[in-house]
Amino acid sequence: VSLGLYHACGLRPDGELLCWGGGGSGQKDVLPGTYIHVSAGGNHTCAINSSDSLECWGYDLYGQVSDAPSGTFTSVDAGTNHTCALDTSGSIECWGYDNYDQVTDTPTGSGYTAVSAGTYHSCALGSSGGVECWEDDTYDQVSDAPPGTGYTTVSGGYFHTCALDAEGVIHCWGNPTGDLPTGSFVALDCGSRDSCAWDASGTVTCWGVDALVAPGGAFQSVSVGKDHACGFDTAGDMHCWGDDMWGKAT
Repeated sequence: VSLGLYHACGLRPDGELLCWGGGGSGQKDVLPGTYIHVSAGGNHTCAINSSDSLECWGYDLYGQVSDAPSGTFTSVDAGTNHTCALDTSGSIECWGYDNYDQVTDTPTGSGYTAVSAGTYHSCALGSSGGVECWEDDTYDQVSDAPPGTGYTTVSGGYFHTCALDAEGVIHCWGNPTGDLPTGSFVALDCGSRDSCAWDASGTVTCWGVDALVAPGGAFQSVSVGKDHACGFDTAGDMHCWGDDMWGKAT
């Protein structure tokens, strides 16, 4: 499941992709096909189909749909108005809004293992697990990226980013970050102003501006959007919580 600003998308085990919530720019109008990965952005959506190619739809003022690159990809992350993806060599491709050169200054080279697009900045993990961020640094969301290697996950929000180190400890930088939970976690996701992480037992903890309260139970994945979150529990059932404008949480 992946949450954007006002819409969300979820993948069924058979590759069927469903989107719901706000859809005035066509961000819910899924293109035909089967998919293996999806990312909901501001008012657009990008996904990787069963042939490992990119498909994007929705708002296209800045080329966030029409400028999607060709090739084969392993992951894609849609930010507010720009998107980044990793191709099969671990090279980063970004496209869409470029007001801070967040597209133009995309790092070159290969071997990257993860990439995440925020609002006007992006971050990636190199082959040794080092965090690399670029462009808008208004809230130190680039310059305060933690040093070292061994990070396993990185996720960018509006003006903040969080990462997990090799011990599962959460590191966040930028604004706002909130009071970070302590302990060891296996994954996390950043939304616009809030973030959630889950530990090895599947227990979800959220923090940030809106004080999202996760439901009880064990979860296998969670995605955070604008003032809301959704996740799949270990039985495969979806739960959403937080703001329900346009039915994005119901």
